[in-house]
Amino acid sequence: MLARTFGLAFFTASAFGGATHAASVPASAPTVNGTALAGWADVQKAWLAVQMLPDSGVWDRLAEMTDTFGPRKIGSAGYANSLKWLSDQLRADGLNVTNPDVPNIPTWARGPESLTLKSQPNRPNYNIPVLALGSSIPTPKSGITAAVVPVTSLAELNTTDVHGKIVLVNYPWTGYGAASRIRALAAETAQGFGAKAVIIRSATPVSQRTPHTGLSRRANIPAAAISPEDANLLHRLYNRSLIDAHKYPAPVVSLNLASTYRNETTHNLFATLEGHTKPKEIVIIGGHLDSWDVGAGAADDAGNLFAAWESIRLIQKAGIKLKRSIRLTGWADEESGSSGAAEYTKYVQSETKKPDGERHVFAIEADFGIAAPTGFGVATDNEAGVKALPLFQAAGAADPFINAKGWGAVQGGDYAEVDVSFLDDIGVPVAAPTTAMTSDRYFAFHHSQGDTVDVVKRDELFANAQAIAFWAIVASELDVAWI
Repeated sequence: MLARTFGLAFFTASAFGGATHAASVPASAPTVNGTALAGWADVQKAWLAVQMLPDSGVWDRLAEMTDTFGPRKIGSAGYANSLKWLSDQLRADGLNVTNPDVPNIPTWARGPESLTLKSQPNRPNYNIPVLALGSSIPTPKSGITAAVVPVTSLAELNTTDVHGKIVLVNYPWTGYGAASRIRALAAETAQGFGAKAVIIRSATPVSQRTPHTGLSRRANIPAAAISPEDANLLHRLYNRSLIDAHKYPAPVVSLNLASTYRNETTHNLFATLEGHTKPKEIVIIGGHLDSWDVGAGAADDAGNLFAAWESIRLIQKAGIKLKRSIRLTGWADEESGSSGAAEYTKYVQSETKKPDGERHVFAIEADFGIAAPTGFGVATDNEAGVKALPLFQAAGAADPFINAKGWGAVQGGDYAEVDVSFLDDIGVPVAAPTTAMTSDRYFAFHHSQGDTVDVVKRDELFANAQAIAFWAIVASELDVAWI
């Protein structure tokens, strides 16, 4: 992200767990460069009122929405129904709810799809679970039938004849970053070498023949994903054919993908708990509301959105009035381009120009599933984030409850999640809660049928809600001068 100035020198620390501990004693004000953090007493007053409150049933609400409406792909009935249901719930909680338009979003919708391995000498036709990649063009109605040629990287296309073939990119798993780049570029690259279609190994370290989808650059050939097991199967069949093509014929598959692609207007979700003395100063918390069109999007990213909602409920239940406004955000279109965040950033910039407009002083987003909290990460690629870091570190080190839970570690670095990275670019300090989530755990269900509420643990979800409540309270109550 580009480092730009705006915002303030800001705050806070990591968070806390279950509601079974005795209330902690107010901590004395921490210092930064020998100066006590102004407003720390207000932080402690609010936090002590919140930290012992019980769970209001956040996991059950998450299960209700995801079970009732299913996945929330932009343009789908699932997104529209979830948006309405959640907006109604938030209004019933007494929040100021808005659903501003996000216009002209390229919206891709999946249709029927299949992949069949054609008969081998001793094996009948074999159906392979497949998911088209987001933005893929459809196949012709009759499908595409062609021999499969595997490569282990896109670079291998330079030395492999794939003209008229279906390319299988069966890369070794080294992490999601490399895998997602292959997913994004595979179709665009393979078409340049005359391939008819491309199939990739899903972006996951482990699988039980479950394919994972995700965004691909729209190209002139179709793109799909299969499980690692099936990618390995096709690769083994191909390798045997190189030894004895008569005994082991090269694999041939029939690929059928249907989809539509059009521009639509969608909507962000914002719900604001108005501040008492500085209502025009906004602290953002939340995640993205949309998901892919498989599974239920419970961990990616409804869980984090609901944790943030629960944090506001805790603040409300405590009966405290915070200085600054806390705005819950359910971003639209994170999975396909973050158009919702881009549109909101235009609003933030327009408000900044007004003498009496809103000022966005901090933004927190979580988007890596739900696991036990461990701390807080402050993005330090703009001036405000650099100045925020020692303040967060001091606050995290000072609170007894946080330290008893082991959640006080605050680090600086690349902690701008996708949606708030737009705000980071214009100088707003941004951050993300850190957790014990691992790549192997998260990407096992990410963008697949496996992303259901079952992968979200009740105690971890509520612990994240407590954590976010602490960050929001510190961001709201500290009296630290703007930059």
